[in-house]
Amino acid sequence: GTTASCDSSSALITRAQQLIPKLPNQLAVGDRWRDSTTTTGCRGTVPAESTVISNYIVVGDTAFTNAVALQIHRTDSLSAAGEGTEGQHRIIVTATGTGVMDLFLDTAAGRLLSSRGLQTTLVSITTSGKLTQFIQHVTDTATIAGFR
Repeated sequence: GTTASCDSSSALITRAQQLIPKLPNQLAVGDRWRDSTTTTGCRGTVPAESTVISNYIVVGDTAFTNAVALQIHRTDSLSAAGEGTEGQHRIIVTATGTGVMDLFLDTAAGRLLSSRGLQTTLVSITTSGKLTQFIQHVTDTATIAGFR
């Protein structure tokens, strides 16, 4: 079983891990790589383990606000599963999804300037033998503070 406290701060930590990718030290246009991350976090109030497999490709330099940024395109494949209880009810949650994200890097300073992405996830919730499914669309836009 998974024992994680499902509060808002743990959800934020999970988001931060997804936003800040592990990047190679050297990047050239056309480079491709993949990595996977498994995190224990929460789907609502239910402790869950999520695995994200990410495929990256370096697109190249692009104009970004007042600077030139290196654009990296990422495609994600996500799966999550967890279970918990709410009152008398056992709740089982599973999720599968895909995502795309564009990352914009300041290579001189070695930092992420901004990212934007879209994730679509099919969430299935089983409570007392009754299945409920819904599709969740998440749009992510992050800009590192202090960059204008």
